[in-house]
Amino acid sequence: MAFIDTSKLSEREPKPGWHGRFFDSEGMSFAVYRIEAGASLHEHSHPNEEVWNVISGELEITIGGDSHRAGPGCAALVPPNTAHSIRALKESSVIVVDRPLRGAVGGTGRAALAIRFTSPVDLTRASGDARIVFPFEIRNLGRSEGSVRRIEIESCVATALPPPTRTAIPDGDLLDRIAVAAGAAHAASHEHPPLSLFEREQIGAGKAVFFLRGAVFYEDAEGERHHTTFCRIFDAAHGLIEPGKPGYNYGD
Repeated sequence: MAFIDTSKLSEREPKPGWHGRFFDSEGMSFAVYRIEAGASLHEHSHPNEEVWNVISGELEITIGGDSHRAGPGCAALVPPNTAHSIRALKESSVIVVDRPLRGAVGGTGRAALAIRFTSPVDLTRASGDARIVFPFEIRNLGRSEGSVRRIEIESCVATALPPPTRTAIPDGDLLDRIAVAAGAAHAASHEHPPLSLFEREQIGAGKAVFFLRGAVFYEDAEGERHHTTFCRIFDAAHGLIEPGKPGYNYGD
């Protein structure tokens, strides 16, 4: 079909305030959104290249840590596997294009895995030869089962938090397979070598930062592969917290 009257397509609301009509061409997926003022789209990433075309209103679009106020006529280009988030500053209309096809656009029934660290750890008091254990949960916030295929975690003491990086979803077969039902959680943990007295003093004085970051790769019921990334930094008053900067904590 060469012509589509989008006003006649059924409208769905995949997220509060996001009213969308969706269709595909042979190689691209399209979403025509009417977005309520104040509605937002959490920071996330996907392997598709994506273009946001603002028709009316005004959006705050953050791509890879850079934010921009986008008004009518603005096009925002999101490279593959790059963290991005959206916030409607005014009621807005946009057309979003994904290449290649992205069947999950506007979907509300797939898995959505998130990371939650479950126990506080005080690194300034950690001592001895024992490794430091960070318990966490992989929780499925979606509506169908997700199958964890790989977990990658890095922890380090450094002078500063490194900049966010792109995360590519690995191809081929992955050996791990941990099924997490909708609404359920899988308990796991990460271990870090003992900290030296100097490292503890530097962290306590704010002269060094302890960060823990990683990615969880998982598949939905149809075998489509997704990922969620996360980052935490140690704060003496609150334990492990999100860094409060865009580009670090996002999902699909």
